[in-house]
Amino acid sequence: MKDIKDQYSKYKLTLTPLTPIFIGSGETLNKTKYYYNSAQRIINIVDEKKLIKFLSNSNLIDDFSEYLLNSGSRGNLVNWLSEKRININSLNIWKYQLKTGTLKDNRDPKKQLNEIKTFIKGANILPYIPSSSVKGAIRTALLAYEILNNKSKYSNFFNRDIARIDIKKIEQEAFGAISNNIFRALRISDSKEFSTENLILIQRYDYPIHKKEPNPMPMFLECLNTFSAVKMSLIIDEEQNKNKYFTIEKIEKALKLFVEVQAQAMEAFRKNISQFGYMIDDEYDEKLDCNMCLGGASGFWSKTIVYALAPDKQTALSSLREFFDRSFRKHQHSLLDKQVSPHAMKLINDNGEYIPIGLCNLKLEKEC
Repeated sequence: MKDIKDQYSKYKLTLTPLTPIFIGSGETLNKTKYYYNSAQRIINIVDEKKLIKFLSNSNLIDDFSEYLLNSGSRGNLVNWLSEKRININSLNIWKYQLKTGTLKDNRDPKKQLNEIKTFIKGANILPYIPSSSVKGAIRTALLAYEILNNKSKYSNFFNRDIARIDIKKIEQEAFGAISNNIFRALRISDSKEFSTENLILIQRYDYPIHKKEPNPMPMFLECLNTFSAVKMSLIIDEEQNKNKYFTIEKIEKALKLFVEVQAQAMEAFRKNISQFGYMIDDEYDEKLDCNMCLGGASGFWSKTIVYALAPDKQTALSSLREFFDRSFRKHQHSLLDKQVSPHAMKLINDNGEYIPIGLCNLKLEKEC
């Protein structure tokens, strides 16, 4: 009988953001739920329980409720407290604080702080990286790896009508039926919770390739800050690991190859913008290569296998252009997606340098 210790191969997984990573909780905060201290460049997030206690003790609950009802999405906690002649800096109603990076006061409406999309957090109100995000990224990379190394095997799965590509059938061919999927052998833990001090608030920019510079979007994201490494664990159940499908070497090769596929698809951005900063296949640090793109706003290319599945880059481009043109007529994909599709890239502004969101390094080490 096989020793239980030999059944499982255990690895330490270290995930290091090379650019800020956003994994959304689904919650959006309007201006009644935070206070931006522009002097300190700090965002104070409201603790609703503390706020209610303060309002109750001050006999202001009905007043505030009426204000919220009448103001709707235009509500502003700072303005309301000012009307009531209450100094917001004297209150202890905060859940946590956020650093704001390069965020500054700005008269341009597109650059003014408004709604904030929050990072996923656990029961202790502490952020973490969910296992599903990392496992999903590994799965997509391995699927692209399988396709690129067996092009003839998967050629019949490609359809110029992108909407008709059956991803489930492709995954079944690569990984087996759902009831006996090879990914049952791969287990990844959620990361350890980390301090909100590791979060930073950033504004998202869109860079349409036909524009001279990126456009600021009215979208602000709580992100895990650059170089704020988190720890997870990866376990391979060797009894379910058929034909030794999962090896650390294979996972690492698949991740790196998929990043290269994305970089090739996005090459047009590099050609047009020389001062663009760190692109997806560059080394952010000499010891940490980018081998994964993770989370929300990391771009269409990090979620699709179309460029891997298509017979060539030009076929992928034209097929995606037709798909996006049908789906989003007003965005003029048929006109603008000549060099790359989609024709806009999501970025952040890091001290004047535009960089992609969600670039990271994933390192695996065998546990002794």
